[in-house]
Amino acid sequence: MRKIDKLERKYEKLFEPWDKKREELVNGLREPEESELGLLKELEAPIESAKSTDIDVEGMKGKKGFPGFWAKAMKNNPVITTYLKDFDMPILESVTDIRSEKTENNSYRIIFKFAPNEYFANTELVKTMVMDKIDDQICKETIGTEIEWKEGKNVTVKVTKKKQKNKKTKVVREVTKSEDVESFFNFFKSRSAPDADEEDEKLIEEIENDMDIAEEIADALIPQALLYYMDLAVDYGHGEDADKVDSEDSEEETSHKPKAKKSKAETKKECKQ
Repeated sequence: MRKIDKLERKYEKLFEPWDKKREELVNGLREPEESELGLLKELEAPIESAKSTDIDVEGMKGKKGFPGFWAKAMKNNPVITTYLKDFDMPILESVTDIRSEKTENNSYRIIFKFAPNEYFANTELVKTMVMDKIDDQICKETIGTEIEWKEGKNVTVKVTKKKQKNKKTKVVREVTKSEDVESFFNFFKSRSAPDADEEDEKLIEEIENDMDIAEEIADALIPQALLYYMDLAVDYGHGEDADKVDSEDSEEETSHKPKAKKSKAETKKECKQ
């Protein structure tokens, strides 16, 4: 195991108690402590980039649970929100926790936990990002949990029924047609990167999207979940906030700037084996 992998796993372990506390708060297993409420008060005032905040910190005293916590946090993230559809939101309301875990060889996985819901039987959906052993910017494969959709509840597929009449026999039959639909839950589908000599533009784009979502969840959403829920997060590298940061830090060393995102052409090349 590389030294960087060992270091990342070490810090992942250090954050586990904090993640557990957040999970307990979100799901109403305990009430917020005075120290936690005090921290929220400190967070509210200084962040001028907040678009809107309707969080009543005083009203949180004695409150148990924050329904729709993760759905709201995801909606407020500027990257993830671009992959969300209106029909995804009721399902995401049942998310109880989101975690990320390092695996081996630069790879990692995103874990979504769900309360019982009317859409599928799974209580946990996992997406594993299998990265190249040498270059962790190259995605070799993505492995997702197969969603056990309940009848008529699969939001990733549009089912249409049409009656057809046989010209000779005059017999009428019903034909069912399924069509893929854009949905956040396509993220949990498994995909393998095409060979270097293959040109599968659709597959490459799907893997790009998977990487985009997984990286944003692991690097931004999970560590800043509360700030996204409150719509107070400063998103370095995104939109207006990025322009402010670039302007303020223009005199600092370039090594302190966020890593530039690669061009689509470079990313497509990396998605191939």
